[in-house]
Amino acid sequence: LFVYTGFITSEELGELLSCLGLNHTEAELQAMIEEAAPDGNGAIDFHEFLTIAHNWVIRDYHDAEEESIEAFQLFDRELIY
Repeated sequence: LFVYTGFITSEELGELLSCLGLNHTEAELQAMIEEAAPDGNGAIDFHEFLTIAHNWVIRDYHDAEEESIEAFQLFDRELIY
């Protein structure tokens, strides 16, 4: 399924994420690669992939926290956060 070069391209990143049930456009994948690997080579190594994964975890945590606060506020209008 994958060619082992030590790097993955946006196409391979898309395939990987698709296997996890996460679908992104080519533009979104390119943006992720550019964010993690500003050297412009169009591919990321393992450490750069970890940067992307870390950003997902942080975003998901903040999204879940905000959703939890909003849900709690439905029942407790005095919650100040």
